[in-house]
Parts: sequence; structure tokens; C-alpha cells
Amino acid sequence: MPNSSASYFQGTLQTNGGAGTVFGDGLCCAGGSLLRLVGTSNIGGASVYPAAGQPSVSVRGAITSPPQTRTY
Repeated sequence: MPNSSASYFQGTLQTNGGAGTVFGDGLCCAGGSLLRLVGTSNIGGASVYPAAGQPSVSVRGAITSPPQTRTY
């Protein structure tokens, strides 16, 4: 990934049967009801979420019981 901004999303569905659709210089695989989990920066060609001190994906994405399927 280029050293630039990155966004992590959670969706209730997959786009294009899970193959994704063109989104900027990459692919977006999440569709349906979308939730932007976090915006961050790619450094050295990579980014991480959650980083130290950030809430987990399940907490930020409001995943509750019973388990739910989500796409990222």
C-alpha cells in the first residue's frame, strides 16, 4: 500500500460476490450497511487496526450476541 491515508470499514454484506468493486486504487469488499471503523495512515506500506489503546473491532463495530457475520 502506498504511504497515504487508509480507512477501515465494516459492512453487513459482501460486494460483487466477495470479489470487491474498484475503490480508489484498491478494492472495496464491504457493502450493505457500512460503518467506518477508523481512519489511519499507511506507514512503510502497511497500517494496523486496532492499534494499542484502540477499541477492538467487535467493540467499535457494535457486534453483539448472537454472533453476526460482517465483511471488512
